[in-house]
Amino acid sequence: TIYKLIWDDFCALYLEMIKPNYGDAIDQVTYEASLNFFEKLMKLLHPLMPFITEELWHNIAEREEKDCIIVAEYPKVNQAGLNDTLLAEAAEIFEVISQIRKVRNSKNIPKKNRIGLSIKANDNTIYTKFGGIIQKLAGVEAIEFSQEKPAQSVGFVHKADEFFIPLEGQIDIEKEKATILKEIKYQEGFLQSVNKKLSNERFVKNAPEKVIDIERKKLSDATAKIKVLEEALKAL
Repeated sequence: TIYKLIWDDFCALYLEMIKPNYGDAIDQVTYEASLNFFEKLMKLLHPLMPFITEELWHNIAEREEKDCIIVAEYPKVNQAGLNDTLLAEAAEIFEVISQIRKVRNSKNIPKKNRIGLSIKANDNTIYTKFGGIIQKLAGVEAIEFSQEKPAQSVGFVHKADEFFIPLEGQIDIEKEKATILKEIKYQEGFLQSVNKKLSNERFVKNAPEKVIDIERKKLSDATAKIKVLEEALKAL
């Protein structure tokens, strides 16, 4: 839990959110608040990693000789300070950001490239509220709200909402089509071999039920993959 809090929440999300534009200095209020958060994190981590946290403790601020982290008060849980609504909303937004990053990685879109994002949702409130965070953490140039799917785009669904990322200008469309067609051909060949095995009466009669179930699962997975690939091809 502490690992996730530091690595995922503090480093991967919080620090990226507060990072100023290139060449700009961070404002003093945010800087001091961030050091305060970091000190608390070091206190949480200290019983598990005593030496490095003590070293960091003395390097992030001027301290008296006996002001050591080993004798500092351990942080207390402040339930009254929790905003459950905000935490739930943020969790939703971070999941959307994670999905956008997955699309970028799967399509080999460089991190430096800003992308477009179209959202089809019944209620845009949360995406408007956290729009700046989505843009900053997912490398999105602009967000638009539309009930229509953009041409030459890939997408994903989060709960009941649909998200689309236009690929024009981001990837080689023809090369992407060729890659998908190649994968479809491979999956169809694999599907044919599994079907052949399951249509063999001798195999079905003699093979253990567990083995047959595995082959049926392969059949189901390959069919689902082909459907997804065909939809992706159609989108291009």
